[in-house]
Amino acid sequence: MSLNTNTNEACNLKKTRVMLLEVDATLSPTDRDKHGDRYDTFAIARGVRRAGVRCDVFQIVGDNSLRDDDANKLAAFYSKRYAGVIVRINPGCLQTAPACVLLVLRTLITRMRLEKRVIWPDRALTRHFGSKISACKFSTSSKTWGISDTRVYRYESEFINGLRGSLGRTRARVVKPIYGWCGEGVWFCSRLETAVDPIPKDDEKLYLMEMSANDHIECRPFREFVEYFLYGTQRTPWRASKRGGGHYDPPDRSMSAPEPFALEQRYLPNIQNGELRLVFVRERLVESVLRTPAPRGRSTIGGVGFTRFVTDDAPDDAARMQVSFIFIATMPTMTTVRAESVRAQVAREFEASGLREVYRLLFDDGCASAALPALWCVDLIEDDDGAYKVCEFNCSCVGLLRLLPACGPTRSAENIPAIDMDLGNNVADEL
Repeated sequence: MSLNTNTNEACNLKKTRVMLLEVDATLSPTDRDKHGDRYDTFAIARGVRRAGVRCDVFQIVGDNSLRDDDANKLAAFYSKRYAGVIVRINPGCLQTAPACVLLVLRTLITRMRLEKRVIWPDRALTRHFGSKISACKFSTSSKTWGISDTRVYRYESEFINGLRGSLGRTRARVVKPIYGWCGEGVWFCSRLETAVDPIPKDDEKLYLMEMSANDHIECRPFREFVEYFLYGTQRTPWRASKRGGGHYDPPDRSMSAPEPFALEQRYLPNIQNGELRLVFVRERLVESVLRTPAPRGRSTIGGVGFTRFVTDDAPDDAARMQVSFIFIATMPTMTTVRAESVRAQVAREFEASGLREVYRLLFDDGCASAALPALWCVDLIEDDDGAYKVCEFNCSCVGLLRLLPACGPTRSAENIPAIDMDLGNNVADEL
């Protein structure tokens, strides 16, 4: 068997039914509870069932004996019985998935598409809106919410010369691959205080920290870092990344106008004060959360000091701060009521004005439906002038933040406070 089904919650047979698709826990262990299920699967499946549609949960498991004919038979079998599929798979975990898992997923989705079944999330919208390209275009078009001095690169020489010039203007930059996951390939780059040249030369050493590992710091020459980012271990013996070996989606030299492969932007030091994540169901803001880096960290990806939900009732909410499962730390006590009210106001302002600019981004790029994803989020960081700026969009596999206490090898839904369980289920019902 290449698909395992789990229908823990009894439900009546309905004419319409959908699949909720995951991968085996061994391929994506960081987002699972102690039962091996994705921590928010139960809530989304429950929301679908409450909407009057049967929802069966499946996990794709590895089976090296699987052949193309077997995958086609599986796809034909399930596409006849289900009206659609909800894919809850982090794209990054597929990079290391066995070929048999990719075969089952690709064959099933292709068959569903040919049968005109509903597939969520929409692949074209996810690839367009969820990539770093959209963040760059948004930064260019939005004077209110965009980060100035953001650019993308299509060619190797353009990337090398552009990064060199950017480090000459501002000593600290953030470099990202266009399609990344969990911070792999996202680097903080800074010139050392001893640097004297207007722009860094090939042999000038940079201070480097990969965002997927806040405790991992390197000091390497400029040229060596660039070659590692472009070619991995093909050109340099440096194997810096704890997750991979560089070579992040390099430019396709066979194309006259290749797709962008890297983004770099100005580093915002106020990330130390936290990153404000706003989660939306279409146009409706459903969650706002402040995530603060782990001690001495520069990112909320590779380690979170604490996670606190931002609401208008700041005093009560601040007293009930929640500790993230990623990095267990002492609950902070320094946050003021005023700071919480400011962040709540930022969330309301983005819902009121920022969404118009997001829609404009979709329309200007000729997106077929120009509709926002059913579930998506935006991350904002405070700039030096106190204004919050958009650093990234995400819509591939956004988690329900209120249900995070269920995530971990010894945790489950029983660990979720009652109030958060209700609020998380409300978000799932919106979907």
